[in-house]
Amino acid sequence: MEPIAMRVPTCMRRPGLVMVKAIHTAAFFSIAGSILIFTWDGLRPERRRRTGIAALIALTETAIYVSNNQVCPLATLAEELGARRGSVTDIFLPGWLSRRIPVLGGATLLLGLGLHLRSRLITRGAAGGMNARPVPRSDQGTFRPGPFGTSMGPFGSVPGEAPAATLMAVPNRWLKGVLR
Repeated sequence: MEPIAMRVPTCMRRPGLVMVKAIHTAAFFSIAGSILIFTWDGLRPERRRRTGIAALIALTETAIYVSNNQVCPLATLAEELGARRGSVTDIFLPGWLSRRIPVLGGATLLLGLGLHLRSRLITRGAAGGMNARPVPRSDQGTFRPGPFGTSMGPFGSVPGEAPAATLMAVPNRWLKGVLR
């Protein structure tokens, strides 16, 4: 089977190489960003849509990379089009760091998976049995001390509390409505 680059006319190989390198660079940064977002969101107990999207991007790239004998298909295509090296990390990073990108990216992704697993176990109460604390979701709000020792709920004062707490909660409710 002939390489895909052989089907590209000779006069179009240089522009094709530039395009492949540009796509490869954009893919590298978006995948690295997805891995970092996924791991960062693993530190936070709440679930987000972006976490699922980042995980999908990172795990898809991992599957492609591993199934291609740990070589990026775009790197191979760039070499077929005439690049000395098809690796995009050589452009931005020193050689010693560039060679370790798969290990660093894989370790960060595994850390993110572990953090998400831990978060799920804590949320379900499986990790600590009776001692596990439920993790509040962001839409539930949190109770915090108000003025004069009163309690303020997520949308104002608790019924039966001092009126000062209600007065102090009005700006909070107004601000939450504006920020939505």
